[in-house]
Amino acid sequence: MKSVEKISLNKSTIELLAPNLILVTLKDNSAIEVEDIIEIKAANSKLTKGTDYGVIMDSGNFTSISAEARNLTATKEMEGKRIAMSIVINSLSQRLIVNFFLKINKPLVPTKSFSNEAEAREWIEAIINQ
Repeated sequence: MKSVEKISLNKSTIELLAPNLILVTLKDNSAIEVEDIIEIKAANSKLTKGTDYGVIMDSGNFTSISAEARNLTATKEMEGKRIAMSIVINSLSQRLIVNFFLKINKPLVPTKSFSNEAEAREWIEAIINQ
């Protein structure tokens, strides 16, 4: 996927794939904390210029997310203009964390996990193009 615009952060890279589609790629071996979620949200808003958008989140390899960051991700404040999120998972441990997130944190927008980016993109594009 070729990006239109890109922002590199300490633990992630944010790419604008289309005016209403963001790819967030977590850097390998990263431990995501609240401040990282806030930075990602700010980058998303900057790239999408205040329009509604979908997010493909590529979890990277050997990444983790704190309970506080996971809780924050599911709040109305962090949803903002995000209308859907697909999460690409790369390991069994990530699958367990994502399933926990979906069942316990209950994101406010449609959110689903996938084992590859192509399926994640197909699903999210169907939602954002409704």
